[in-house]
Amino acid sequence: MCFVEYKQKENDKNINPKADESRPSENTVLTNQSTFNEIYWQTLVVHISNKGLNHFVRVIIDSGSTNSYTSKFVAVKLGLKSIGKETVTHGLFGGSEKTECHNRYNIQLGSLDTKNKIEIEVMDQKKICATVPKIKNAYCLKELREKKIFLSDVSFKSEKCLYEESVNDIHLLLGADVAGKILTGKIEHLSCGLVAMQYILGWTVMGKVSNEINLDSSYLTLSLFVNEAKITDLWNLDSFGINDPCEKQSKEEVLTRFRMGKIGATADIRKTFLSISLDDHDRDYMRFIG
Repeated sequence: MCFVEYKQKENDKNINPKADESRPSENTVLTNQSTFNEIYWQTLVVHISNKGLNHFVRVIIDSGSTNSYTSKFVAVKLGLKSIGKETVTHGLFGGSEKTECHNRYNIQLGSLDTKNKIEIEVMDQKKICATVPKIKNAYCLKELREKKIFLSDVSFKSEKCLYEESVNDIHLLLGADVAGKILTGKIEHLSCGLVAMQYILGWTVMGKVSNEINLDSSYLTLSLFVNEAKITDLWNLDSFGINDPCEKQSKEEVLTRFRMGKIGATADIRKTFLSISLDDHDRDYMRFIG
């Protein structure tokens, strides 16, 4: 979510404690996720290290945030040492404000291959944002492969990243203080509606998938359904996955059971007559069958 931060002066006496108590509690830095459209945030996986400890974390890039943040969970896992504290007033969506005190840390980030590294200053936050899903649109992923654009957030196994509750957890936010400095300048506009941007830490995508792409997928699914469906299936329990137990038996099982009995019958009358011996006076009737 785009929000503005104001550093609070120590001699500021205009804060109304009662007004703060009346405000709803906010535990996340980023909260305005939309589930109505297929919209993607700029996410990637980076290598994070501190004094011999090395891990991978999922990152979200949000230029609407003035500062960069790490989750307190990662700060503990890496054993980060605070270099100071800072009181910040967060201007949240809808005009509400919240004042918090954060620890400040220095951390080192790197691309997955660790060829590109940067050292940045971050502040801690209990939770960065709600879980952010990875891009799964097959059309967009195919177009990215054709352009030889590889997303670390897609190719890297989520289980190898640090996470507290879900593999889709975000534990690092890069704000406007860092995002502009790590841009390489390479930008690709995809026909699916997304925009791919390269940072020194890797490629990311952002934007809304074109409605035409979503409509084409819907029409394809509908077309396949109509072509495969039959009116008679509406009266068949088979169409609901309910089958007679005897219909589930294999041919081998049926033949084995047939051969174990003393008497067998077949529905093919012609073959039945041909497989048994006939008396001479019965052979005249064979011409009616033949």
